[in-house]
Amino acid sequence: MKRMKRPPPAIILGAVVIAAVIGFLCLRRTHEADREFATPVLAIQRIRSKPLFFTPPARPYLVAMRPDLLVPEDKADHSERALEFARALQNPVLFRQLDRRERFDTLLLAGDLNQFRPLLEHLLETRDFSLVYLDHTSLVFERAPARMWTPEDFEGVREKFSGRPAAEDAEFLAQAAGRLLAVNQPALAKRCLDEALGKDRKSVGAWTQSGYYCERVRQWDEALSDADHALEIQEDYQPAMVLRAQALFATKRFDTAYEVTGRLIEMAPRDPSILFLHARIAHQAHAYESEVGALKTLIELAEKMGQPAAGYRIYLAQAYASEGKAEPSLDEFEKVLTDETLSLEQREYVLDSIARIRSRVGLGTQ
Repeated sequence: MKRMKRPPPAIILGAVVIAAVIGFLCLRRTHEADREFATPVLAIQRIRSKPLFFTPPARPYLVAMRPDLLVPEDKADHSERALEFARALQNPVLFRQLDRRERFDTLLLAGDLNQFRPLLEHLLETRDFSLVYLDHTSLVFERAPARMWTPEDFEGVREKFSGRPAAEDAEFLAQAAGRLLAVNQPALAKRCLDEALGKDRKSVGAWTQSGYYCERVRQWDEALSDADHALEIQEDYQPAMVLRAQALFATKRFDTAYEVTGRLIEMAPRDPSILFLHARIAHQAHAYESEVGALKTLIELAEKMGQPAAGYRIYLAQAYASEGKAEPSLDEFEKVLTDETLSLEQREYVLDSIARIRSRVGLGTQ
């Protein structure tokens, strides 16, 4: 059966589960005492107005530094409001519902980019919030009209962190490059990465971010080479392993990519982004049983967090169909039809798939 093209981002990315609180994992532990280097302190100092929307990693710093920006419910670890904020990072439709209710003036996106990438892409596309601040830990948006951040603004942040040891400077530049790539500033990101590697050729973060830059410009062999450089320095560095798997996938070396994501699954068995990457690669490697297992886990995680799971169910139905298992494939497709978030394109695809499977196995139409 013809496999559906990648479903719209709002469906697939919307089903990714959010960790309730994440740390700044890419920053070394030696910087934990240096609040300006390893936390969103500078970004919080930049915030001028509320109501405020923020990512979970920023909450403890907001409580300590700017409780005036928070409503009482924001100060609780596991409030319903906190869960709504976390879900909205991966679901722009939910964010818009919250914004209509709260009328946010400022957005603070701090922590792991992958935790809020769908919302960030939505903001950059819609432009009713303007990026006003960027550093290596955080992005700040304000409701338009507002003075937009420019690449020249980065020089002030860069100056603040100058004079550190070479390894720390390289780390700062690598993390900043990741943010710059995310807001569509590849030229400045590349300059940061070249400088970072000039300062420290042993920076696992700089090699990895350099690889992601190469991925951005579709230089897959170079991306693979950079991932390998990073893994020579630290063989279990997960971001570099993910990069390596993606580069191998892009160059159609599916069996080798499958080996890499298999290791990643062992290291992080319930990480949604790793599970989804593994499922995609497993499909191409014809490891359908492994693909099915990963997709079932993704559906379980998504439903536990109240996230849409239609996109994952479509892939699961396709995986069953690839194995020649008509009944479970039909069952998953029919579950998809009950999802209110389904797009018209997806609904048409699902109905067509159901009809073709039923015809193929002699069940007729209903």
